Amino acid sequence: MKDLVQKAIKDITIRSRKFPEEPFRIITENQELAIPYLDSAIEKAISEKEDLDEDYQLHFYALYLLGQFREKKSFPRIMELISLPDEAVDFLIGDSVTTNLCDILYNTYNGDKELLKTSIKNKNMDDYARSAMLKVVGQLYLDGEFGKEELQE
Repeated sequence: MKDLVQKAIKDITIRSRKFPEEPFRIITENQELAIPYLDSAIEKAISEKEDLDEDYQLHFYALYLLGQFREKKSFPRIMELISLPDEAVDFLIGDSVTTNLCDILYNTYNGDKELLKTSIKNKNMDDYARSAMLKVVGQLYLDGEFGKEELQE
């Protein structure tokens, strides 16, 4: 099974015109085997930033898959990725920052309130990323995870 997952990961690593339906099915059915590869893709994007090959897309898919899998261990790495300078965030994840990032963050949130609060207060953060984090804090407040004072802070 590991070989099948590795092949599926390879099939979604580089941009292609055809939607990789079968690789996504394999990855989704074998989450535990796939997660280390997805985490590595996020780490690669963080380390290479704008030097990342523009046809490399595994990090992009990894964000969505880790969110779908509700992988709490990935939250710090995802936060590190979206804390990169604006230009790097735009290059690496582009429009997903404005459309789905709050869902990804909410689904992977691991309870680290301080990381979330510190990142929101960071004036150098991408505005869209900060906005997504604020939406997550709002939902966490509604869920009872954040108190009124923490929300106002």
